[in-house]
Amino acid sequence: MPRVDASGSKTVETRGRVLRWGVVGVAIGALLATVAALAMLSTDTSDAASTRTSISADHLYPSEYGGDVWITVKAPDPHARTITITWGPWQRVIDHRTQGSRTYVFSKYPTRAGEQNVPVHVVVAPSAKVKFGSGRRPAASIDVNDGWTPSTTK
Repeated sequence: MPRVDASGSKTVETRGRVLRWGVVGVAIGALLATVAALAMLSTDTSDAASTRTSISADHLYPSEYGGDVWITVKAPDPHARTITITWGPWQRVIDHRTQGSRTYVFSKYPTRAGEQNVPVHVVVAPSAKVKFGSGRRPAASIDVNDGWTPSTTK
């Protein structure tokens, strides 16, 4: 049976332990607030994506993999977007002008011995969802193997 101690906290004794509801309540509240904050960070809704000026993401494909790799960009609205893919010393800029998903495919060769496997860096402005993939290219994908230029970032 809970009782109130001199500090005003509710306490209950269980198996020889005294639990203070004030402290337990604050701890549980802090834990729930942290979980809620983490859930918001890991969830990218269309409304949230459309309010950000840009989003950037990195992906490291396996060094031994060779073949098609791709990014899918899912725009929450019909506004034009600029997609900049930077991969090592190379860069590809894409004009994305569609609402919904579009997949852009390019090639990766296995990383040779002594070479560094570098991640692909993607920036989309205004913001949209980005998904990375490899292997069999999705239907209706766009080949972007041509048009790569030396990167302007170091």
